[in-house]
Amino acid sequence: MTRSRQDLKSANSVPRQLTQSVLARALKLLPFLSEPLSQVGDLAGFAQWKKRTFPNGAGALFRQRERLWDAVVPSLAAADELIVFEFGVAWGYATKWWTSKLAAPRIEWHGFDLFTGLPTNWSRADREVAGVGAFSADGKTPDLDDPRITWHVGDAVASLREMALPTVDRPKFLIFDLDLGAPTYECLETLIPILGPGDVLYFDEAFDAWNERKVIDELLVPNFTLKALGSTATALALQIEARLTQT
Repeated sequence: MTRSRQDLKSANSVPRQLTQSVLARALKLLPFLSEPLSQVGDLAGFAQWKKRTFPNGAGALFRQRERLWDAVVPSLAAADELIVFEFGVAWGYATKWWTSKLAAPRIEWHGFDLFTGLPTNWSRADREVAGVGAFSADGKTPDLDDPRITWHVGDAVASLREMALPTVDRPKFLIFDLDLGAPTYECLETLIPILGPGDVLYFDEAFDAWNERKVIDELLVPNFTLKALGSTATALALQIEARLTQT
């Protein structure tokens, strides 16, 4: 069987090689461009992943996370007995924003955080994003006067496992902003058995293929049919449509 010249043509075409060569030379001369360009690569990878993973390509794309949040509010506002698990509270900006929008008096809001910053370095591949202690609230919980809020100070995984979890029928909203992959995985794994259709999950750093996005791929995608409610360049909101596996 003879092969045509087209069959034998390298996938690494001449134009691509020239582009790569120019880029390599530019990075050698201007090494400070490495980090911005690597971030562009992360964002491009996130965009491609959304297109592959969700039929609607992650829905509408918003410039700011607050605009994405506004789009998610209608999916939650009608749930009078909503229970919220917020992982990664820091100074309480997101808590204050959401509790001002979700006014139902019987909502339960559970905020989990050490409040002393990251317990380990946050890295993507071999690049450190933030070090131990970043995002510290100096051990103080947010000063929010809302009786619906309960703070769980300490290790989020341990605190969650000490809770009496709600039934699968109760509507739930999960907010993940722990940044680190390991605790995000363990918290979501603990809650997988009680998640069901209609529940909403928000990932603040979903573009991070080494942390939050990896957790989505390993725990959510195999277990549920998911609808993307929208995204930003880095964040993603999802709603569960159906369970694919038995608890």
